[in-house]
Amino acid sequence: MRRQRPTVRAGDCPGHISSGDWMFKERRLLIGFLVGLLFAVGYLARMDLTAQHSPSRDRSTNRVGARETGGKVASVDYDSAIDLRPAQTLYDVLKNVRENYVEQIKPEDQGKMTHTALEYMLGSLNDPNTRFLSEDVRKALQDAQRGVFHGIGAITAVKRITDGDSKSEHLVIVTTIPSGPAEEAGLMPGDDIVEIDGKWVLPFDPFAKAAAIVKKARANGTAGQKLRKELETEQKRVENGIPIYDAIDLLATSKEAEVELTVFRKGSDKELKLKVSPRQFQCTSVSSSTVGDGKFGLVRVACFTDKTADQFQKAVVDMADRDVDGLILDMRGLAGGDLDTVLTMAGVFCPGKIVSIQVRSSSRRTVLRAPNPAAGVEWKKPFVVLVDQGTARMGEVLAAGLKDNRGAKVVGAQTFGDFGFYSLYDLRDGSAVAMTTGVMLTRKSLNLNGTGLKVDVAAAPASAGQDDNALSVAVKTLAAEVAKS
Repeated sequence: MRRQRPTVRAGDCPGHISSGDWMFKERRLLIGFLVGLLFAVGYLARMDLTAQHSPSRDRSTNRVGARETGGKVASVDYDSAIDLRPAQTLYDVLKNVRENYVEQIKPEDQGKMTHTALEYMLGSLNDPNTRFLSEDVRKALQDAQRGVFHGIGAITAVKRITDGDSKSEHLVIVTTIPSGPAEEAGLMPGDDIVEIDGKWVLPFDPFAKAAAIVKKARANGTAGQKLRKELETEQKRVENGIPIYDAIDLLATSKEAEVELTVFRKGSDKELKLKVSPRQFQCTSVSSSTVGDGKFGLVRVACFTDKTADQFQKAVVDMADRDVDGLILDMRGLAGGDLDTVLTMAGVFCPGKIVSIQVRSSSRRTVLRAPNPAAGVEWKKPFVVLVDQGTARMGEVLAAGLKDNRGAKVVGAQTFGDFGFYSLYDLRDGSAVAMTTGVMLTRKSLNLNGTGLKVDVAAAPASAGQDDNALSVAVKTLAAEVAKS
């Protein structure tokens, strides 16, 4: 198991756990060395870039590109004011370590230490969506853009949940990918994964719960044998745990024959144990059919890929050719996504309209409008949008934009509530950095991040073996909208 990413604070490590004290001291030394390595590497990279670019070169060309989940290209300006004096000091430390450390540091060791330093550095921001991605995870994301998925086939997220008097990070299922192992195993949006193969999924600060136990015991004056047992239990939990980001990577890239997940599901009296068989599989991004005795069209968007926008437009044109009276846009479980794709899809319903407002650092605002579609693609008849708690990120942005601009009725369940904007910065060795770089507001400047988009017509999801209740409600809602038009 790799070392913990998050920074561990001294006050969070109770003295009653002797091995925990040792782990904390050891990690402090490790962090100091790794951060030094990171800054030194950054310093050398800076020197290398400076050598490659002549002083007379235009500043706009002195940039390193970074692909964003929003579909545009971000850049890092190396001419911005950065104080490199601390980096020089840290470089001196690294130089001494390389020359004088008792064991030889190999090039591959330096690579591992650099990655670990990046993990610690980004973890110190305390942002669940800003993190280092290994080469394997980055490749899995690239494959997903082509509609090829790996691992258990689920989109997960780190969510802060209140546990008694404190908050801690939990690994939750945002949605399952259709035809994937997670869906087949019975995992559902909102499931809280607490164990993987018997290993606890640890929060950013694995000692926080132990510290809370000690604090409560001292306040109540109940320190004694009971406290010792509770701390021993916590010690075993930490020692037999897996860091939350390692858990995410494992589920996204696992090639094991089978993994057992212990999950907590809202409404269930006890934890559930589900066995999932990870594999590589493909997802059909867009599908279409007719419902309501052939009167209405149904376009289902199951996942975002690099072909989603084109496939979506073709599906809408097909429904128009069939001369249906209205359209149901099914975006249940639609998470992730690319900004350009979403704007293109919005253009089918509200060309030229404001879909969202993007707010980035320094309160910079960008008004995002839907482009004009090709001739014959625009949909002018009534339509409704079908969502659920697994509809997240760009899926939510699209649903909100269609509701604001066309007054589309939103049917189903309140969406997940992740309106963040994220950028993916590719690094030279194939790894990457995922970073929160903004938030998406509605056309009316509402911030739905953390709350989600409320529906106009609530519809409970279908239980196993039952008819699709939410779809039936959507058909009835669309019929009413067609009658009014």
